[in-house]
Amino acid sequence: MINEVENKVSLNQMSDLEFGKNKLEMMRYRANSLSYMLGLLGVITSLFAAFVAMNSMNPKIWVVLVKIAINICIVLFGFLCCERAKSYNKKGSLVLIGIGIACAIRIAWIPIQLLLGQSEINDGIMSDKVGDTVLPNMTGTTAWLPADGNFRATLCIVFLVISAIAFISAGIIGYIRSAKLANYLSSINQKK
Repeated sequence: MINEVENKVSLNQMSDLEFGKNKLEMMRYRANSLSYMLGLLGVITSLFAAFVAMNSMNPKIWVVLVKIAINICIVLFGFLCCERAKSYNKKGSLVLIGIGIACAIRIAWIPIQLLLGQSEINDGIMSDKVGDTVLPNMTGTTAWLPADGNFRATLCIVFLVISAIAFISAGIIGYIRSAKLANYLSSINQKK
């Protein structure tokens, strides 16, 4: 009886070991689709946050050009690093983590301008500083976005948080999987 139990346990352990080995072997031929999809989610939500922010800002100032350049870089490098993380590249995964941190930092810059601009419009102050950053027709409405600056700022924050979480998750998952695959490939090369 004990021998049968020991045999079953050893077979189960062996099957777990074989399953792990097969899973690592499959990683050689399959793409890292989870990191890729999370990275694309980060790119898309970052674009939505940019659309909300750009629709609320005055296009005549130079800060908008900086924001557009930052968004172009995030979209470009985000997509390219998604492709690299898809093929188990450690550097691409680390850059995705950096892009996620940059999206988290953007939360302190873009939505706060919308909140401050809306509060000063509501107070009737409408200083030159606010007039430069917030679009004068922000008190009106567009077809797809309500005019409330608090709503726009909250929506922008939500998109940026989702973007930061998606980029950082994609980078961490991609880095862990690429490290596992690299260790497995080095162990195969040592056995030869």
